[in-house]
Amino acid sequence: MNNFLNFKGVKDGLILQINENASFTEIKNAIQVKAENGPGLIKNSDLIGVIGTELSYKEKAILEELLSKLLKINVLSLENFSYNDNKNNKEAELENTSENNSKQNSRTNDTKFIETTLRSGNEIISDGHIVVLGDVNPGAILKAKGNILVMGKLRGIAHAGIDGNNNAFIAANSLMPNQIRISDIISRAPDNAKDVERITPEKAFISDGRIIIERL
Repeated sequence: MNNFLNFKGVKDGLILQINENASFTEIKNAIQVKAENGPGLIKNSDLIGVIGTELSYKEKAILEELLSKLLKINVLSLENFSYNDNKNNKEAELENTSENNSKQNSRTNDTKFIETTLRSGNEIISDGHIVVLGDVNPGAILKAKGNILVMGKLRGIAHAGIDGNNNAFIAANSLMPNQIRISDIISRAPDNAKDVERITPEKAFISDGRIIIERL
């Protein structure tokens, strides 16, 4: 039987390999012999193509019925299968995925620079990082998918890692915010925080499920 046809497993299913010198009668007989011996592991498998010979429309219809009834195979396609086409499709898919990831990373790595002091009512949103070359006064809001860095006093609201990035951080030369948030974790300033104005570079980040502040 193997002189006429054989089944080869690939990632997405089975390929039917047919001897190019086999007549259609010999192919049908080989399927019958395979059925009598038992379909084995190919039962309920998906057939996704044929290699080795060109089948007519009528031959495909007959073959599909035999394979389905006798070998219990799910015939998805009896068209000629090309390993190169399959490889190219996979490579194209990987290239598209890589390109999309590259674009996404590019957006995430963008940094928005603010060269002024932000006052109440100002809101800055970035798909990447935010760097403020000034103060962030109470009532101003910063939101970034990446990190937030304030070169002056941070006294407004800052939310880093807004897309769920737990590795994001918030840093400032004077960290006295009304509220900071990293990913989904929130920390608010103590009631007496406004009474103590300190100029000490600090960094806020997530550790063990809570926001930690440490000196830089």
